[in-house]
Amino acid sequence: MRLKINFFQKIFIFSVAIVIFTVLIGYILNIFFLDEFYLYRKKENMLKVAEKIKIMVIEKDKDVLEEYKEDLRDKEGIDISILRERNKHMRRKEEENIKEGFNIATVTKAKIKLLIYSEKLPDGRNLILRTSLSVMNSHKHEMSIFNILTTIVSVLISMIVGRIFSKKITANIERLNSITKKISVLDFSEKADIHTGDEIEELSKSIDIMSNNLNISIENLKSFASNASHELRTPITVISTHAQALVNGIVKEEQEQRKYYKVILKESAYMNDLVGNLLTISRLSSPGIKLNMKDVSFNKILKESIEKYEILELEKDIEWDIDILDILINCDEKIFKIAIDNIVHNALKYSPNNEIIRVYREENKIVVENDIKGNLDNTDNLCEPFTRGENAKEDKIDGNGLGLSIVKKIMELNKIDFAITIENKKFKVFFDIFRS
Repeated sequence: MRLKINFFQKIFIFSVAIVIFTVLIGYILNIFFLDEFYLYRKKENMLKVAEKIKIMVIEKDKDVLEEYKEDLRDKEGIDISILRERNKHMRRKEEENIKEGFNIATVTKAKIKLLIYSEKLPDGRNLILRTSLSVMNSHKHEMSIFNILTTIVSVLISMIVGRIFSKKITANIERLNSITKKISVLDFSEKADIHTGDEIEELSKSIDIMSNNLNISIENLKSFASNASHELRTPITVISTHAQALVNGIVKEEQEQRKYYKVILKESAYMNDLVGNLLTISRLSSPGIKLNMKDVSFNKILKESIEKYEILELEKDIEWDIDILDILINCDEKIFKIAIDNIVHNALKYSPNNEIIRVYREENKIVVENDIKGNLDNTDNLCEPFTRGENAKEDKIDGNGLGLSIVKKIMELNKIDFAITIENKKFKVFFDIFRS
């Protein structure tokens, strides 16, 4: 059976393990390198002392030298001997036992180790420095006991601090876990609101943003689904009632039957257009959508769109005034064509008969401008799905209110600024394709 350890226990164990590991590293370094380090420091100090003494000898300041020797013996435990020339027997004996440089000697009876440094002075005398290494050995036992006590105290402190710290971290994580569980069942009522000044706070803010965006998206989806079902219900009802009337023989006159067939055809075409637009919106809203960005000719796309709705153009006797040179646009050609199709179709559909639709450049933007009739003053919500202007309702113009929302979504995907305005009964669509 696998042992389950929660996050709090993991942090607690990890913090204690770090302290124990640090102390163990200290022990290992003490065992293998403390003696060498102590000896190295002693040698460095003795070399400095030797240099000072040589200067004093050259300056022949005996009083200062004697005072320095006594002070060094008291403070650092270093004995200084200078063997004079006249004491040849003593010098010869010292030279037999001590070579120049550093040596370690042992006093057998006292079992004391000495670090000795020997050097010949400029005047021919020998300088000998001695210091005991027994101090280090005598303190090893006390150092070991102190290290053990330090380890115990460090582990205890780390356990207390680690418990408090890890509990605080896990408390915030448990809160985030609780909130994400609520989000998973579409409950967006609770907010993390954690202020720790670290990554946990950033995570909590991200979760709050995600929760808010999901809430908005789901509400929009509900509204969209409600509007879509409402828009589909009407044509389905009309088609169903007209089809039943024809099947049951209620309508017998051929001319009247033709009217019923036309209504069915019209409503089915409306449904086909609506379903196509819904599928387009669904595809454009997919997070995995991939764009094939390249430079395409705007004038070519505009011309193709105008040709596509040529019948409507001829029916309403509308002309096009295109006053722009050919422009290359960096976009996904396939979906950009859908946007231009919707703009062209809207302009033709809402323009009065015998009017002119203008396409021109205004500063750094392309403008598509057409006259409108009826009341249409507010453009704030026209790009929202299933939203239509008052003029469309008054004049009973066919449509489902999805065209401009599709245009807006496509322009956003292609990173093209898009806006609509109404000035003096003229409907203007702006989109910025002149990149600086």
